[in-house]
Amino acid sequence: MNKEEFLHKLNLIRDLMKTEDLDGILINSQANFSWLTGGRGFIGIASENSCASILVTSDAAYLLVNNIESGRLANEEVDGQLVTLKEFPWFQESEKQRLIKEIMGESRCCTDIQLNQQFVQIRSRLNEQEKERYRWLGLNTARAVERVCRQLREGMSEFEVAGMASRELWSLGIEPVTLLVAFDWRISSYRHPLPTDNRLAKYCMIAIGGRKWGLVASATRLASLGALDDNILKKHKAVAKIDTCFISNTRPGNSVKDIFNKAVACYSDVGYPEEWKKHHQGGLTGYAPREYRATPNIDQTVSADQAFAWNPSITGTKSEDTILVSEDKNEIITHTGEYAYIEAECEGHKLMRPDILIL
Repeated sequence: MNKEEFLHKLNLIRDLMKTEDLDGILINSQANFSWLTGGRGFIGIASENSCASILVTSDAAYLLVNNIESGRLANEEVDGQLVTLKEFPWFQESEKQRLIKEIMGESRCCTDIQLNQQFVQIRSRLNEQEKERYRWLGLNTARAVERVCRQLREGMSEFEVAGMASRELWSLGIEPVTLLVAFDWRISSYRHPLPTDNRLAKYCMIAIGGRKWGLVASATRLASLGALDDNILKKHKAVAKIDTCFISNTRPGNSVKDIFNKAVACYSDVGYPEEWKKHHQGGLTGYAPREYRATPNIDQTVSADQAFAWNPSITGTKSEDTILVSEDKNEIITHTGEYAYIEAECEGHKLMRPDILIL
């Protein structure tokens, strides 16, 4: 991340401080740490809190970090010229609070976690540099999962395929924060199938959330060793239409609940009126796999420069990609153009959606 982007985000935080009548905000969450710095503020990949904090005041930014993490963060993740390093011993966590008190005195301060909804709104509006990073991430995440799909062989375990996907992602510095793999009967049995030792007979689903620079790109792909029965193909054609309904209606100014309810109606139109109740349908994405999940009553509106990942499913099949919303169009950033596709149409909108790859 360059200096200009960092300073721009500091100004967004300071604008929020003025709105909330605060003198400082302490960044503690991993999502906001990465949003602000572009760096990896974690040790455990699934941790919600960052391994260090950034205290933003009206005229400075302080990196509060223990001696274990200070070298790595200062040398590899955070530009040391843009923050003032405040180190404390790992065995004296109370020293962190002393440093905050030393800097802030009696001034008004709170954490980003206390202002979670405000931070979601700030970080979900992506700047041009973020969108370029997201495009790279989306394309390479999708290519990784598609490469794995082409290598499927009878008898492989779900664990093995998850390992293949992890290798593809990590080779590009992409962190697999979500990795679901299901074969055959498990695709119809579970909406969130963590991989097991189940062996592939014919049909495979891989769902991935790949993270880099804090951004998360989500994609699901399906593949089969040989032709599938007409029932699955019918369901997949239907779910592709529902996904097209979601994507085509995700436009600036549209309410998320209206988008959701149109898609629910589409479930009925294609003959599967109850399926939407069996799994969430996705929602706003960016610095979390889902910044929020859409519901029939959610009070949110789509804005330009946001990202969404919808994931409609009908038992036995699913459709999922990540899109960037612009003023003039939606861009499917996980579309590679290198997979099998099916044309789907909804309300006059036509999109190419990933088909089930037949091997």
